[in-house]
Amino acid sequence: MNARLVAVLLAASTPGLAADREFDHLVNAIESHYHIQRVHIPLIGVADLALKIAHPAGAHGFQLAVFEDLKSCETCFDMEELDRFVAQASDGVLHPLVRTHSHGEATYILTGQIGTSTKMLIATFERSEATVVEVTVDLKTLLRTINSPGRANDWVE
Repeated sequence: MNARLVAVLLAASTPGLAADREFDHLVNAIESHYHIQRVHIPLIGVADLALKIAHPAGAHGFQLAVFEDLKSCETCFDMEELDRFVAQASDGVLHPLVRTHSHGEATYILTGQIGTSTKMLIATFERSEATVVEVTVDLKTLLRTINSPGRANDWVE
């Protein structure tokens, strides 16, 4: 029991070893393409560890990157360029599920390989900020939530 807890704590506290390739690839692409660094969020590792232990609504872990002050980037508002950028950054490993554009904002939902659990990556680009979230979810819980969104609270573990 103690060895397992130590392994989880080490994985959560070692971003280089625990990082998911797809998430890191997209975040690094945003940083290099738009010449901006993500915002440091204190205690995000603690929140991820709590999620890995509690598994609310079938979630097994997450990563979050927030980018602010994108005002200086000229291509942020070109939706076709943004579509190409996200498609290229997903590198064929992630599969597009949803893409929306509305009033100069864009949202992309991508999924990983389907198994008992799957990764979902959600990226939003707004006028002056971008957010990337990756969460590993239990497939059965996800499908039940999609089929009956009003009953989602019933399935929280």
